[in-house]
Amino acid sequence: MQAITPQRVIRGRQAVGPTLLVKVPTARLVAIGSIAVVILVTVALLMVWIRSSSTKLGYEISRLSVDYSERTDENRALHIEVQNLSAPPQLMKKAAQLGFEKPNPAKVIVVNEGSGRN
Repeated sequence: MQAITPQRVIRGRQAVGPTLLVKVPTARLVAIGSIAVVILVTVALLMVWIRSSSTKLGYEISRLSVDYSERTDENRALHIEVQNLSAPPQLMKKAAQLGFEKPNPAKVIVVNEGSGRN
């Protein structure tokens, strides 16, 4: 029986000289292929997770921005209300509603700083 030697074909012609063929075990190819697939799937899942997290954070930022605007408007309205309620005419009106009266000038005792009773 004659040994079959592999031959190379270069541009339609047979190559001259021996050809070296590297035989890789099939199990090794399967292992390398499996590892490559696992790495690709892991990278793909990681990219999906990052994109999902980015989208979720975008929605959260948008919601917080609206909430901030509402709180700022509410704060501005409360400042205006405080200014209105602390105006002297308003304070006099509220004091009258609560039953406060102007004191009798004879009953008012004026205390100056630095002049204490011994």
